[in-house]
Amino acid sequence: MKAKLILTSLVLTSIPALAGPPPAAPMSPPPATDSGWSFRIAPYLWAQGLEGTMGVRGLTGDVDLPFSDIVSDLDFAFMGAFEARHGQWSILTDVNYAETSDNFDLKGIIFTDGDFKQQQFLGNVTLNYRVLENEKTVVDLYAGTRMNWIDLDITARGEVGVAAVSGDEFWMDAIVGARFQTSLGGPWFLRVAGDIGGGDSDLTWQAMGLIGYKINDSCNVGLGYRTLSTDYKNGGFTYDITASGPILGAEWRW
Repeated sequence: MKAKLILTSLVLTSIPALAGPPPAAPMSPPPATDSGWSFRIAPYLWAQGLEGTMGVRGLTGDVDLPFSDIVSDLDFAFMGAFEARHGQWSILTDVNYAETSDNFDLKGIIFTDGDFKQQQFLGNVTLNYRVLENEKTVVDLYAGTRMNWIDLDITARGEVGVAAVSGDEFWMDAIVGARFQTSLGGPWFLRVAGDIGGGDSDLTWQAMGLIGYKINDSCNVGLGYRTLSTDYKNGGFTYDITASGPILGAEWRW
């Protein structure tokens, strides 16, 4: 069965977000304030395709949505990441909010199809430590929390009539990961990041890779591919989804 569900999240890493840890800093050190702090903001667009199972109060559906359908299913989205660095340490906050709606093909005999409306907040807060930095390469290790909130409304239809159900869930997972960046020559660079964790979820993980271009000492742009997987179940609420697709973004530092 097939359902068109969609999320959108943000950050040139996640790396979130749209939602996970952000990218490493560029090869040249970012400008720093008199206090020794430097800052980074990174908006992005993540065209996600979804695969897995989602449901509420026992009404579940199989999701198989290509990322090319993102525009038709997205009602509203906000995505962004902010990082503050001091020396080898930094703190990242990455938030993503999206509202989506579409038709829904249910896994059942009594109800076989319907409509859904979903609101989702995805947030990551991580503490990052730089273990390597030279003229060509930087490597950060990080640990933190991934937070999810989903409000799901389903109108189901079948031979017996129509039923409307709704539910919302909030959960948190601990994550650990690493991010790596190296120069490819000139203004070009390669960036990869990944993490894994769990807690309220049975398992969550993500991986990202992109090619970036350094416009100047304060601005980069990048294009890549990101995958984020979450396996969460609680009573009749199910969110076992792998989201993957191209990611396009920019970052500014000061």
